[in-house]
Amino acid sequence: KQASRSSQELYLELSKLQEYERRLLDMVAEKQQILHQYSGQKKRLELQQQVLITQQRLGRCRQAISKVEEQIQQLDNRN
Repeated sequence: KQASRSSQELYLELSKLQEYERRLLDMVAEKQQILHQYSGQKKRLELQQQVLITQQRLGRCRQAISKVEEQIQQLDNRN
């Protein structure tokens, strides 16, 4: 019963992270689209920095997803 609850919690966490990943992907695409519209160097640098920061957040999110998937796999292997 405890393992089942943990499994449910892990799947819920995974779902939340996947939704967060989807939103971050949208944000990256949106920021890149805006970036391509600007020709001014100062504004472009600022936008490039925003894209980079968002991509870094996306990377951390994907690492968290991998960790949760690994925990689910370990739990499944025990059962």
